[in-house]
Amino acid sequence: MWLVAGLGCLVVSMVSGLDQARRRLAAQSFGSGQAISATVAGIGIVLTLAALGWYVVGGLGAPLHRGQSTALPPYIADTESSGLQSRTLIVSLADGKVTWLLHQADHAVWGDGETGLSPIEPQVRVAVETVVAQIAAARQDEEVASELSALGVTYVQVRGITPEVSTALAASPGISRGGEDNGVTVFTVTSRPARVLVVTADGTQSVARTIDTATTGRLLLSEASDPRWQVTVGGVALERTDSPDWRPAFALTGQTGDVTVRLAPERWPGWIALVQLLALLLLALFAAPAVSRESDDYRTGRRSTEADEGVGRHSREGAS
Repeated sequence: MWLVAGLGCLVVSMVSGLDQARRRLAAQSFGSGQAISATVAGIGIVLTLAALGWYVVGGLGAPLHRGQSTALPPYIADTESSGLQSRTLIVSLADGKVTWLLHQADHAVWGDGETGLSPIEPQVRVAVETVVAQIAAARQDEEVASELSALGVTYVQVRGITPEVSTALAASPGISRGGEDNGVTVFTVTSRPARVLVVTADGTQSVARTIDTATTGRLLLSEASDPRWQVTVGGVALERTDSPDWRPAFALTGQTGDVTVRLAPERWPGWIALVQLLALLLLALFAAPAVSRESDDYRTGRRSTEADEGVGRHSREGAS
């Protein structure tokens, strides 16, 4: 929406500027000003047409192409939309290339950069790429299930899977092999992890929507580390605490009730708004004389044109 609005403002300002330039040049005899203006206009037209042509021709080929639908099975989509709000790790081994996508229900999916795990978080990206590398190398590892659980991943969907990868992943503790359809195999993390985990002295527990019993420990979010994360349990805000890894951690001291996780909007310092307001006022002050001068020039030119038309009309009447 903002991009379209900004483009509209640019178009309006460009048309307004061209109209004023046209009136100015029309009132002057042909000279260097007209020649420079015509050259600049010609270059602008050529660049605009070239940009449109590049946009059309470039859009017809790579890297965008139409391929087979990659919709997730209904049971995976239902799990992602449930209270666990888990994720699905999609790994493609087709054509000798290893690519991955961390899918979740509450984000638009255009690539791994669109998920809650920001690509600018090195620790998060390393955590995902480590698991993907283990899967691609067909290496059985006892830590794969715990690493997937830390990422809030319940299902692993592998495309273009090889027998070696299938055997190694199915033999990993805490992971079970599911069905296979059209070369796509689904594996399940048996602990049923969620994106909100509670760690206590007795172990780790996935949290759906509520904490029923008084618990003392740490609440971990399988999200990129961000100081804006806020967590409340039963309406009580939790305080930040030390985390065992890259996940944000909050201290639980016996709170019970509904768990609410939100990313607070980023607040800009008040002086930034004052600076923007001052810049806008200065821009208006600098633009006012120019607008007034353009209006005066326009009115002067119009009066001159009307006077010339009046003189010509009186001359014709006198001649008749």
